[in-house]
Amino acid sequence: MRIKREMGRKGQEGMSLGTLLLVILGVVILVVLIVGFTKGFDFIFEKFNLLPGQSLQTVVESCNIAGELKLSADYCSEFKQIKVDGKTEYLNCEDSRVQQNMKQELRGEIKCDMDANNLKPEAAKCVKLIESVKGETGKKDCSKLLRVNGKRCIGDILIPDDKDELCDQTKLPK
Repeated sequence: MRIKREMGRKGQEGMSLGTLLLVILGVVILVVLIVGFTKGFDFIFEKFNLLPGQSLQTVVESCNIAGELKLSADYCSEFKQIKVDGKTEYLNCEDSRVQQNMKQELRGEIKCDMDANNLKPEAAKCVKLIESVKGETGKKDCSKLLRVNGKRCIGDILIPDDKDELCDQTKLPK
């Protein structure tokens, strides 16, 4: 009878170390997935440089998909923030570097029209960037504007008359 009691207790010793480690690993993976899907995986991995953010190739692939499915809003108005040669800029599917790497049959397939304010998509993006910049005076500090489709917002995309009313003249990018 003693033998039966001792054998019955052996299963009640608790979880093994391996099981405990698997449970902890499962919880960590679940937390990473939840945070990744809610805040974006860059929020987690950019600190470790393990998972790069948007790259030119990912923009090209998303533009190929937008072109195949005729998604003009994604193709024209969706700007992705990426790093090119260590500098951050915004790209959409009209960028020459993206067009160059897209599938041949999709290049220029979708034509991007003017928006409600009669602006091309890259000009509209520049205006949004300028509006988001904080300035001490009524005009904005445009010295740190990011490039859009490889071009400077002030000078390359927006005409000089636009910059006078949008930007502080003493803080224009060179």
